[in-house]
Amino acid sequence: MPRVKFLKFGGVRFKPLVDTKVINSYVNNLPENRRENMYEVAKELVDHNMIKIIPGEMSSTEDDSCL
Repeated sequence: MPRVKFLKFGGVRFKPLVDTKVINSYVNNLPENRRENMYEVAKELVDHNMIKIIPGEMSSTEDDSCL
């Protein structure tokens, strides 16, 4: 089972619903203008059922659990 991670910029917790390689490939294939904003990237991933945002949980530090 995938462990919960944090978005690197913003500290929002999420749970991957697909393999990390699938997420990375999807993001790398987005047009550059849709990769500039972490919110937009996260929204894309949520809209395509690749991640689930965990409401109300934030991280104030950056560590190895960050995407």
